[in-house]
Amino acid sequence: MTPPDLVLTDLTRAYSGTPAVATASLCVPGGTTTALLGPSGCGKTTLLRIVAGLEKPDSGSVTVGGRTLVDDGVFVPPERRRIGMVFQDGALFPHMSVGDNVAYGLTKAEIASGRAQDVLRMVEMENLEERAPGSLSGGQAQRVALARALAPQPNVLLLDEPFSSLDADLRVRVRADLVGLLADLQVTTIFVTHDQEEAFVVGQRVAVMQSGEIVQEGTPADIYE
Repeated sequence: MTPPDLVLTDLTRAYSGTPAVATASLCVPGGTTTALLGPSGCGKTTLLRIVAGLEKPDSGSVTVGGRTLVDDGVFVPPERRRIGMVFQDGALFPHMSVGDNVAYGLTKAEIASGRAQDVLRMVEMENLEERAPGSLSGGQAQRVALARALAPQPNVLLLDEPFSSLDADLRVRVRADLVGLLADLQVTTIFVTHDQEEAFVVGQRVAVMQSGEIVQEGTPADIYE
């Protein structure tokens, strides 16, 4: 199956009259990774939450593979969007084992087929299935969060500064693993970061966000020059 394009058109979201996202438009080609680069408070996370269905925009549209998720009179709930999201802190369920976290949201048939174990192997965490999230290192917890997002085989993957809590050396190692994994999976991905180097390493394309707007978009070389 051809990976679907993700298209955001003129998205706007304001809080108490102050715009967090202002007529933001972006196209992420199917199977590619776009790094969304910008300073803290520019609207990156709000934009991701709109795509995931955790926020309703005031106006604008979101489509995945031609299917409208958000538009005038249309709002597909998050559980029906087939969109995976990894938050800054991983947001693992502390009362569940690693394996149960990854299996959360899978159907009984998917669980019986060993889907959770397959994804844990993918992120090199297969030996920690019975561990509690609280016993994991920061890098391990983010790998589990990534596995949980990938387990339902989403059409789109959203990553919200997933390495911000890791130390510099670990961040570089986990980032390299992620780039390789995304290349293999060819899942349509937005990777949010405020780090220019990280954006250029992870993103096949880079979109620069400022004050709620996408102000520039292109290849890392285009943006750098």
